[in-house]
Amino acid sequence: MRKGPLKCPECGALFYSEEDLEAHVSAWHKPGGLYYLVCPKCGKRFESRKGLEDHLRKHPEEAEEEYTPLLTEYEE
Repeated sequence: MRKGPLKCPECGALFYSEEDLEAHVSAWHKPGGLYYLVCPKCGKRFESRKGLEDHLRKHPEEAEEEYTPLLTEYEE
């Protein structure tokens, strides 16, 4: 029997069912998923929060500013 929630290996998000975790991974972490994150500084798109966070280090003069990445659905 599983103890506690399931943790996404990519971003650490927590889920209480295998189905929810699998849906999250498919939407967020697989190429061609449903969503992507947008850098609020330059508009570059990322499929993972880690990719966006790594990229944000390239904006050093603004690194300490608060930011909210944009969540956008992929256009078909």
